[in-house]
Amino acid sequence: MMIHSQGAFRQTDGAIHWCIWAPFCQSVELILADGLSREYFPMSPLPGGYFTTKLDNISGNLSENLRYGYRLNHDRKIPDPTSRFQPDGVFELSAIPEDSFVWTDADWKGTDPHDLILCALSVIKLALFLFRIDIVRIGETSYNA
Repeated sequence: MMIHSQGAFRQTDGAIHWCIWAPFCQSVELILADGLSREYFPMSPLPGGYFTTKLDNISGNLSENLRYGYRLNHDRKIPDPTSRFQPDGVFELSAIPEDSFVWTDADWKGTDPHDLILCALSVIKLALFLFRIDIVRIGETSYNA
């Protein structure tokens, strides 16, 4: 299965490409909203549950108020779950980030795996811990006759 980059990406030709992974949906539409105006664009399904669309010559016409999201199965509207810019909050439509940021960490190699500290918590131990907390709470609120 091929993994696609998800989100909104400006292309060098002025187009913007959108991709979302929605494996349980029959259809996905791109929502473009600018103020009170909303437009819906059907997205094409790809193997593996991805949906994609590309709009040409849109980069030059972007307003700072333009927001986008997705409509799943002609019903549920969601922001982009992989968005890199949520100026109105995580539950509102997403915005397309500016590509003017210049990364300066191209030579960073990451952290040496020997320097990492990993913590593993067993689900059973967590459940037992939470169960004990509930027993303590019950004991604190119970009355003996």
